[in-house]
Amino acid sequence: MTNKIFKEIYKIKLEGSEKARIKMGIVNFMVRNQAPNRYQSHRSNILTLFKFNQIKNMPILLALAILLSGGTSVAAQSSLPGDPLYPVKINFNEEVRSWFAISKKAKANFNTELAAARLEEASQLAAENKLDAKTAAEVKANFKARTDAANRFIIELKTDGDTQAAAEALADLGSALEAHAQVLAQLSASGATKAEIKQKVEEIRTEIRKEINANNSVNADVKIKISADNSADMQTAVENKIASVENKIEGVSAFIEAKEENVEASVIANANAKLDAASALIIQAEADIAAKDYGKAFVKAQEAMKMAQEAKLIVATNNKIELKLRTEMNKGDENRASASFDAKTRTNIKLDLGL
Repeated sequence: MTNKIFKEIYKIKLEGSEKARIKMGIVNFMVRNQAPNRYQSHRSNILTLFKFNQIKNMPILLALAILLSGGTSVAAQSSLPGDPLYPVKINFNEEVRSWFAISKKAKANFNTELAAARLEEASQLAAENKLDAKTAAEVKANFKARTDAANRFIIELKTDGDTQAAAEALADLGSALEAHAQVLAQLSASGATKAEIKQKVEEIRTEIRKEINANNSVNADVKIKISADNSADMQTAVENKIASVENKIEGVSAFIEAKEENVEASVIANANAKLDAASALIIQAEADIAAKDYGKAFVKAQEAMKMAQEAKLIVATNNKIELKLRTEMNKGDENRASASFDAKTRTNIKLDLGL
C-alpha cells in the first residue's frame, strides 16, 4: 500500500502560477501570525521548501511542508475561493487526502465529497454577497473537475460489473447535487442576496442541473440491471441495505432535531418531508422482499438512503451558513462597539484636558 501511495504522490504536479499563489498565501499567513522565537527555525525551513524553482520532487516536499506547517494547513481548511490560503486547501490538504483513496469506490466518494465542498463554498460566498465573477468561475471549474472525476470512477465500477457499488456512488453524488442545488435556490430567492450575486448563483445552479441529469441517466441504466437481480446474494444485500437505511434515517432525524433552533423552519420541514418519503420507500422495499423482488427492493432502499442523505446535507449546509453569518455579524458588532468606545474615550480625554 505504501508503494502505491508514493506512486500517487509523484503524479501530482502544480502549475507555476499555482506554486506562486500557494507560496504567497503561506508567507502572508506567517507574517500575520508571527511564531515565537523557538519556532523561527521551523518557519525558515518551511520557507526554504518554497523555493519552487529549485524543487524537483515537489510532491514529497509538499507533504513535508504540510507536516511542518500544520497551522497553515489547518487554517487553510476554512478558506474560500479568493482567500490567500485557498490554494493550500485544494492543492495541499485535499491532494494529500486523495492519496489514501485507493479503491475506485473510495475515489468516487472522495471526488463527490470535494464536489460538494465546492458547492458549499459557493453557498457561503453567496450568503455573504461575495460570489463575484472570478470566484464563481473558480467554483465552477473546480466543481466540474471533481464531478468529472467522480463520474469517471462510477463508470469504471459499472463497467467492472460492480453495480451495487456504482449505485451507491451514484446515490452519494446525486444526493450531494440535489441538496446543494436546493440550498443555492434558497439563496437565489432570498431578498438579502444582491442581484449580481443571484446571477452567479444561477450560473452555478445551471451546472449542477447538468450534472444531475447526467447522474440520473447513468443511474437509470444501473437500476435496470439491479432490478433484474433476484439472487440470494441480492437478498442478503438488500436486507443489509434496509438495516443501514433505517439507522441512517434515525441518525438524520436526531441531527435535524438538534439543529432546529439554528435553521429556518421551512428548511427543517423540507428535510423532515424527505425523511418521511425515505421511510415510505423502505416499507415498499420490504413488500418487494416479501414478493422476492430483491433487485427492485434494493433500488428502493438505495433511493431511500439518497433521500436521507439529502435531508442531512440540506440542514447541515444551512446550519453552517447561518453560523458563519452570525459570526460575521458578531464581529461587526464588536468592531462597531470598539470604535464607538474609542471615540467616546477620545472625547472624554479631550474634555479632561480642556481641549
